[in-house]
Amino acid sequence: MSSNQPCKLLVSLASLALVTLPLSALGQAGPPLRLPDVVGFTPDVALQDAAAKLKAYDKTARMSIAQMPPEGLGPQPVTYALSLAQDGATSNEIIEEDLTLPPHPQRVWRIVRTVRFPPGQQPLVKNLLADLRQKYGPESFANAGATPNLHWYFDEQGQRAVQGGGLTFGNCSGFSPPPAINPSVLQSGLSPLQIKLIQPVGALNITLEPCRKLMAVNATVEMAADRAIAAALFVSVEDYPLEVREHRATVDFLSTAATAQQQKQLNNANAAPKTKL
Repeated sequence: MSSNQPCKLLVSLASLALVTLPLSALGQAGPPLRLPDVVGFTPDVALQDAAAKLKAYDKTARMSIAQMPPEGLGPQPVTYALSLAQDGATSNEIIEEDLTLPPHPQRVWRIVRTVRFPPGQQPLVKNLLADLRQKYGPESFANAGATPNLHWYFDEQGQRAVQGGGLTFGNCSGFSPPPAINPSVLQSGLSPLQIKLIQPVGALNITLEPCRKLMAVNATVEMAADRAIAAALFVSVEDYPLEVREHRATVDFLSTAATAQQQKQLNNANAAPKTKL
């Protein structure tokens, strides 16, 4: 993963030996053997297991543990993400794993990987897109525009999702954030409170609510000056059902604790000595 070493993502189909599905099964009908992954990393993995797997992926890279103030979730800072990079934000390859928060045991719900191809190792865009389709199958939706931006949608069992019943993949493509690294996960020291992680899960309009029931794979290809050549690849896998369940559990826990604290203060105030008047 060093910026001076070749990227781990080779351009040939042989590079996709890191996938969890056999090449003979990719893109064919029938349920996949596992959840969609990014170079072998899948959602719904326990925090400790995720950290061990990141370390094993590249023993020379630096794994960072992103933490924020506890904000009522315990006595210690709360880990909200893990990252792996050789040279920080300038690394050719960066992997980020976002975590659910307490009170339940923490699990990975989102994986993001960015790969910047060094000169002389930049693949053709068409070959990179072919490799992505070989891995994940035909895309569920592709955004219009010059920059390739592809999306694949699955249910929680890893089977390809089907449009209908209010579910439209074009709408879901706008629901997922771009597959980009959160800069705070690469910084040392305690990060600022990630306020969105402890705010209530907001209601969505009727066209987007079905998207919360899906797992999503998103891929964006950044093109070089010669637009037939790829300069970088950004891929994410997101388990929205897991994130929504655990996010709501976190908010409920904080709400219950806040209500209990408020009641305690009221009880103390009610038991205070009478004021001389």
